[in-house]
Amino acid sequence: MEYWDRQIKLAQYMILGTVIITALNIAFMLSNGDLYISYSAALPYYLVWLGKIFDNGLYLGPVNGVFTATGLVMAAVILCGWLVVWWLSKTSRTWLKVGFILVIADLVILVILALVLMGNLFSCLWEAVIHIAVLWEMYRGLKAWAQKDIFLARREAQKEEVAL
Repeated sequence: MEYWDRQIKLAQYMILGTVIITALNIAFMLSNGDLYISYSAALPYYLVWLGKIFDNGLYLGPVNGVFTATGLVMAAVILCGWLVVWWLSKTSRTWLKVGFILVIADLVILVILALVLMGNLFSCLWEAVIHIAVLWEMYRGLKAWAQKDIFLARREAQKEEVAL
């Protein structure tokens, strides 16, 4: 039981970790810091990145203008949605599945952006590997939740059987 609970919590924290790391990476980009943590939700990060590109040309300079602000607002809305999914995943396996689907969609977006913006898949290979690792842990959490539900249902059936 405790093992399953740990697996479920880890899967839930993968969603929260994605939000935190993405927010940090966006903050590093906005402050023109040369720091990037090797994992982010692709869509929110690249919305801000494209905003900076549109504001500054190909040089990611210190100016954060209208396009950057627009990208930042869209990224904040997306990350708030991820936070809602994380919060609701504490009570329902369905919301953990939604988080799993969000990470899959983000991986697909990452691959598409790598092909369109960078021109090759190797530019996002490490990010894709980390996305797959996150998906694996979330899959294990979903599987643990299903096993826990089956175990609890069997135990409840045995209690009813004994009571009769």
